[in-house]
Amino acid sequence: MIRDFSLSDLALLLLSARWMVLLSLIAFVGGSLVGLAIALARTSPSKPIRWMAGGYIELFQDTPLLMQLFEVVPVWRAVR
Repeated sequence: MIRDFSLSDLALLLLSARWMVLLSLIAFVGGSLVGLAIALARTSPSKPIRWMAGGYIELFQDTPLLMQLFEVVPVWRAVR
């Protein structure tokens, strides 16, 4: 059964859009800060720091996104 679209549905969509924009902004700022930190570590004069940053980059470049999600979600659930 299909129900009619009402003004309350529009209000829920607008509320959801507000959260989507907020979470996108948080992800953008957080990703930028982490990316900047990794870039600075990659150009560090300290060789061990450069190696760790390079290993982090290689780890995430060499694995598919879906595989990363399968690895991160169980860890995130265990931490919660």
